[in-house]
Amino acid sequence: MLLSTLLAIFILFCEPTSGKSPVKADFTLKDFDNVVSHVSRYYIDKNIDKNRAYREAAIYALLSLPHSIYLYPESYFKERDKYEEKDEIFPGKTFKISTDDSFILFDPDYAEVEKIRDRKLKEDANKSKVSDEEVKKIVEREKIRKNVLASKWERTGFNKKDFDRVLAFIETNLDKYKDSPLKDPFGESEEKSKEPFTMNDVILAAANGYLSSLDPHSNVFLRSAWEESMAKIQDGSFEGIGAILSGGGNKEVVVENPLEGRPAVNAGIRSGDVILAVDGKSIKGILLDKVVEKIKGKKGSKVALTIQRKGVPGTLHIEVVRDTIEIKNLSSKLIEGHEHIGYIKLTGFVKSEEGPSVDREIIENTRTR
Repeated sequence: MLLSTLLAIFILFCEPTSGKSPVKADFTLKDFDNVVSHVSRYYIDKNIDKNRAYREAAIYALLSLPHSIYLYPESYFKERDKYEEKDEIFPGKTFKISTDDSFILFDPDYAEVEKIRDRKLKEDANKSKVSDEEVKKIVEREKIRKNVLASKWERTGFNKKDFDRVLAFIETNLDKYKDSPLKDPFGESEEKSKEPFTMNDVILAAANGYLSSLDPHSNVFLRSAWEESMAKIQDGSFEGIGAILSGGGNKEVVVENPLEGRPAVNAGIRSGDVILAVDGKSIKGILLDKVVEKIKGKKGSKVALTIQRKGVPGTLHIEVVRDTIEIKNLSSKLIEGHEHIGYIKLTGFVKSEEGPSVDREIIENTRTR
């Protein structure tokens, strides 16, 4: 994570944020450059792969378009049938920004994509549950695909100049890609912005792409959203389902960690679940703080989540009863059968005016064990 000096303009954080939608703000190339500068100065790992960071920034920028465009190494795209399932390879057209580029842009045929998607949803609804062995094969295949893709990206030498050319392409062709060609199977989200899609949105997505190359938990938020969030949980608790989420925007919203003993776990939510809809309304394209806002609510009230789970055909509909979630920075236990070994898990640094400090928790947990 980056240090708190970023607060002047934005904040990098993966936890629940604002209870009220922040005003849409201009996010310019200057702000993007500030993100890059702060990463270089303050990120804990100084060995940053900048080519990878700019590559992810370009990928996120293209995916942020309502009419999303995909970026691939040309060498991978030509043989992707070796690494992807047949029903995951969509028809469409490819093109290059410059003829000598080693990467290509892919514009899916969204009319055909919609037909394939609808057919697959119907087929999945009638499929039986995938066995544990089949799930392992799916996971292993995906691991191989990611490794091959990363290797082929390395060979392209994609760099900042290429990123700048991608941004210039988007700016020139923005009007062509401003409208979404797909209908969401769960309907249009009520949170969809009515404001026109602009280059500010593209650049913000690019900044989050740059950060995603560092770790899965860094993100850009408005300072106002951060401050409002912290004001709501200064007492060390909030009302919700008790799960840490990641993603949002042009990424899937994934349950990273359903907290032990909390409503999410009790209702059957698992780590790795992908949330598709909340109370029957799609969350596609919605920023994480807005998704969290929809999931949080008064103690005792219910929220219905539509879940996609690896190895389970179709979708799951899970109802969770909200409760007061006490934020614990630290948990500990002794390893069964090895009582001389203690396990301490540090999950956060949320300040509580009423609860003990993190260092005090560590001391107390150590003494009681």
